[in-house]
Amino acid sequence: MKAAFTSLFLLIFGSGFAQPYIPLPVGNARWMEYYYDDAFFPQIVTKNYCMFSVDTATHQLYGRSCRKYEYSYDSVYNANNVFGTYMVFDDTINRKIYLVDSVSERLIYDFSKSVGDTIHFICANNYDPRTFIIDSIISNNVLGINRRHFYLTDSAFPGLKNIWIEGIGSTLGFKYNVRSCQWVLYDTWLRCLQQNNMLLYQNAQSCSYIVGHEDFIKPNESIKIASNPVLNSEIEILNPTAEQIQWQLYSPEGFLLAKGNSLKIQVSQYTSGIFFLQIRSGKSSTVFKILKF
Repeated sequence: MKAAFTSLFLLIFGSGFAQPYIPLPVGNARWMEYYYDDAFFPQIVTKNYCMFSVDTATHQLYGRSCRKYEYSYDSVYNANNVFGTYMVFDDTINRKIYLVDSVSERLIYDFSKSVGDTIHFICANNYDPRTFIIDSIISNNVLGINRRHFYLTDSAFPGLKNIWIEGIGSTLGFKYNVRSCQWVLYDTWLRCLQQNNMLLYQNAQSCSYIVGHEDFIKPNESIKIASNPVLNSEIEILNPTAEQIQWQLYSPEGFLLAKGNSLKIQVSQYTSGIFFLQIRSGKSSTVFKILKF
């Protein structure tokens, strides 16, 4: 009886994982990513890129059946504007994702681990090695699909928190798999993931943007923040103009936390850390990096 039960258990849970693995979408998939550049402050430079999975063929590299993913400046696929191509192997059996070239493969995501485990992998954009510890794994519903969210702590930079989502990648964007892999003066986040015009992930009001890889938006320099760092429970916006403002408050991972049009924003419910506040007035847009104690 015990042997029969064991065989049944292995038949059902033979992989050792209780929840089926959700692979990356293949074919007609589009990751829309937003970049905010601190280097040009006070001039705000935003860059919008897309990573496309258009090619449905497999490519044999390093003994792996890989898929081609391409980065483009446009919100619709345009081969003339592709500026980067990646070969990706999604190991659906072992729940790992690799970047592959003609001589090697490099681990960039590992969804096989458990809470407390250590992961050694590389930055998807520059091949630097990284070591992280899994703080927690939570299954959250994302637009109708339960996806496992991995919450990671950087062993070298404990204050930098990161989130991986199974079948999507990082909340920062597919190429920026963890925050410490970003350039020092860049902040990025994944806006949307679509496949065959079906929305799989959304962290923005809109999943479209003006075609063109750089949008130079003149900020409204008259709008200020009364106190930064924020020492109490609210952010106060100083707006000497008569124009109505609209603001959006984002977490360090790029999650939209709140939005509104008032001049005071309650932040007592949030833990200490860095936040991004985008304020729009007329045709101007200004982004503030807010530090809350």
